[in-house]
Amino acid sequence: MVQSASAIIFVIGKNYPCLYISIGSCNYSVCMQSRRALTAAKTDFDTQNSLLLEELPRLYDSRVEYFQPSLQAFASAQVTDQLNSAFVFLSVVNVYSFSLQVANLHC
Repeated sequence: MVQSASAIIFVIGKNYPCLYISIGSCNYSVCMQSRRALTAAKTDFDTQNSLLLEELPRLYDSRVEYFQPSLQAFASAQVTDQLNSAFVFLSVVNVYSFSLQVANLHC
């Protein structure tokens, strides 16, 4: 039993140096505590993972509800700005053409 445990610990220590535990310091209570911590971590991970798997598709689908009003307001602002620019341009052209007509009448 000791040889297999030392072989397992050697393999763990070789592949994962941070997990290397010497035979003398390993006891049953430490191993059980580590297993309970591992079980708690796996449970927490599975819980978070399932929540993310539920929430992310809804978040991805709700992007349209968020961006559509913003893009619609942007397009509306662009149209309004272009119309205002056209009206200003037409009023300037009309004033200029009127001033040319008045100038031609006085000459």
